[in-house]
Amino acid sequence: TPLELTQTDVKLGTGADFITNTAGTSNTRIGVNTGNSIASGGSFNVLLGDEAGTGLTTGSNNIGIGFRALKSENGHGNNIAIGSDALENLDAGENAFNIAIGTNAGNDLTDGLRNVIIGGIAGDQATNPDDCIIIGYNAGGEAVLTGTQNILIGTDAGKLITSGTQNTIVGKGAGDAVVTGSQNTLVGANAG
Repeated sequence: TPLELTQTDVKLGTGADFITNTAGTSNTRIGVNTGNSIASGGSFNVLLGDEAGTGLTTGSNNIGIGFRALKSENGHGNNIAIGSDALENLDAGENAFNIAIGTNAGNDLTDGLRNVIIGGIAGDQATNPDDCIIIGYNAGGEAVLTGTQNILIGTDAGKLITSGTQNTIVGKGAGDAVVTGSQNTLVGANAG
């Protein structure tokens, strides 16, 4: 049987397809209000979790998995948000190519481009940095990061950077003193 409904389960049989109605093309939406604004032109989005991708209208090629993941992006695409509130406030105004994985990862990112943010609350207050790599719990996470081309790896790495650019900070708690500085290289636990 292609479809079986019980009081607790919906089962799809082998070879059956799961298709959801949207005005766009080839979108998959599962969750309360998930992707409920997708319009004609919004295509190839995968949205799972309550409120995921609710702002998407004509954006395409997005993946939003988790409560409010990628909630605000509307007409653009090529973003991956996995985790509750990941990229929740992103509305880049162009195809942004951001990847955020973790609860609140990149939560306040509004128009940043080409960032990779991995870890719980990693880069969660960053607003518009471009070309950053932020990996680790709370890395780049306690200040409004606007600086570009920063590499922050490790728990709390570069957590206070605001406008600093082109920094490479690797290690738990490294870069605590860097706020607006640029072109620093700090390696090791609590370096700098």
